[in-house]
Amino acid sequence: MGVFSMFGGKGYEPSQKMGFSSAESCTQNNSKNPNPKNFEILQKYQIRFGIKYPILVKIKYPNCTNYEGVKILIFKTRRYLEECIRNNDLDPHFFPESELICRVHPRSWELGKKLLKVIHENN
Repeated sequence: MGVFSMFGGKGYEPSQKMGFSSAESCTQNNSKNPNPKNFEILQKYQIRFGIKYPILVKIKYPNCTNYEGVKILIFKTRRYLEECIRNNDLDPHFFPESELICRVHPRSWELGKKLLKVIHENN
């Protein structure tokens, strides 16, 4: 089921709108999109320290051209983030197997911290 426009428009699948069938093909075919195998962790933030708790992370994808390649993401668990780092495969796109639960504007680190607090309080 697709995402519905907040203005009552027809639903769509984001990957279809972009012309790609999956996040994987998106990153392979377009140099503007982040390469999940080429990243640098800039910052991490957790309210409660531990591998089973949500984590906010700022990542730079050097090949990505929008917002200087910076992505701010919230993952469901630090364990998942560490596994992605260990496997050298950190994709900033939403897909069924991912524990990515939120993307924040690349210049909104403080908002990300507030969202992480809300997520943490409701888990």
